[in-house]
Amino acid sequence: MDKRHKILIAEDESIIAIDLQWRLEQNGFEVVGVVSSGDAVVEKALETKPDLILMDILLEGDMDGVSAMEVIGASIDVSVIYLTSYSDQKTLQRAKITEPSGYILKPFGDRELLATIEMALHKYALEQKLKGSERWLNTTLKAISDGVISTDIHDDITFMNPVAESLTGRKLDDVRNSKVTALLEIYEANSSEPVKLDLTAIAKNKDSPSPRACVLHSRAKENILIQLSASPIHDDTRGIVGTVLVIRDISRQKKIEDELLRAQKLDSLAVLAGGIAHDFNNLLTGILGNINLISSEISEDDDLYRMLMEAENASMRAKTLTHQLLTFAKGGAPVKTTGLISEVISEATTFALRGTKFECSFDFDRDLCPVDFDEGQMYQVIYNLVINAVQAKPRDNKIGVSAANIASLPSHITHEQTADSFVKIRISDTGAGIDSKHESKIFDPYFTTKKAGSGLGLATAYSVIKKHGGYITVDSNVNVGTSFFIFMPASKTEYCPKPGKDHSLHEGYGKILMMDDD
Repeated sequence: MDKRHKILIAEDESIIAIDLQWRLEQNGFEVVGVVSSGDAVVEKALETKPDLILMDILLEGDMDGVSAMEVIGASIDVSVIYLTSYSDQKTLQRAKITEPSGYILKPFGDRELLATIEMALHKYALEQKLKGSERWLNTTLKAISDGVISTDIHDDITFMNPVAESLTGRKLDDVRNSKVTALLEIYEANSSEPVKLDLTAIAKNKDSPSPRACVLHSRAKENILIQLSASPIHDDTRGIVGTVLVIRDISRQKKIEDELLRAQKLDSLAVLAGGIAHDFNNLLTGILGNINLISSEISEDDDLYRMLMEAENASMRAKTLTHQLLTFAKGGAPVKTTGLISEVISEATTFALRGTKFECSFDFDRDLCPVDFDEGQMYQVIYNLVINAVQAKPRDNKIGVSAANIASLPSHITHEQTADSFVKIRISDTGAGIDSKHESKIFDPYFTTKKAGSGLGLATAYSVIKKHGGYITVDSNVNVGTSFFIFMPASKTEYCPKPGKDHSLHEGYGKILMMDDD
């Protein structure tokens, strides 16, 4: 036997206690104490932390052996063997609650005593090993990033790790022994059809499904895109004893995939858009040049002059479209200068609202950080977003525009932070809002819900912000309103205000060489 095993003796008969101590020490055990009362055994057990307590049920004082063991068991993990010569049924039932490793009836011999102690210590060692495995497993399940739910053969919940609690919005203590099908409200990813969890089929190993994308409706009324997998739990004889469900939140992964797909769409259009815009601009140059030459020879009162002006206006609108196409091309890379973006925001917003009945409330930080940006491209982005806000028909005919310094990106932006700080721009309205089924597509090229729209405005904005190293997101609710957020990296370059523009006309003489491929 292992001589290092420590045993505490609690016996109110001194002769029996001394005899027990002698027997144990003769067989290589370490006796860490001999006490006769309930209070004393509690104090000694907490002090010495023995491997085993030989506990007489009837002890001196107000606390018997069973009550003492209840106090000890609440503080330390220790095995106990009860010594008794007689006891009533009620006391024995109380003793069972403390889960003793055995009973020894007085009087007893060495063989009976040592056999009972050996079995108790062996059982205690196995229990400690099992508890260690359970702690290891429990720690592992708590540490992983997936939600884990286990059930018994009757589909009743037996375990949930913290991630599963967070995803479902329920605590294990609240749902333990309740049906897992009542806890998980799951729908198909691309429809409102509920997913039926046939755990009976899974338990019989007839249908162990591979991971699938679903939507989990949590208690917090949030729809979470998840990947769900389920497998049967087997015992040593390959019998089915339950099911384990693994829930993985793939919302972030889906956002990253959508962002990558959107970027790939923009890249695939770059070559086509650049070529079309270049050739189309050459054609427009010839058309506008001839219109200007003809109109200079005709009186403004002539009906032909009016038609020429309409043709010129149509050509200018076509020119604006080609500028949007150029934004997708590599040639549309921004030419950045350092400045205060609030000035461009104010100018673009004021111009977009000119001639309308809409009002705008501006809210800019007084110490707004400078930004490295292409003035023309950012003007176009703000103009497009304000026009979108106007077309959303706000209930109060008001649009809110703000810009503020922030130290870090919001958690819903899936990309890594690319700058030490950002300027956050917000353009909001109280209009019709965007249906959730369209929200993931609004930045796609040529996608539009308007009868008269090219579907390039928001795609252009997305491309421009992306090329500036920034981010653009949207938050919208139907019949409540929409807010677009732009996050621009703050400049590390020291900003010096530009001197006022010189509007005087410069005249001069010289030779000009014009080069063009058309």
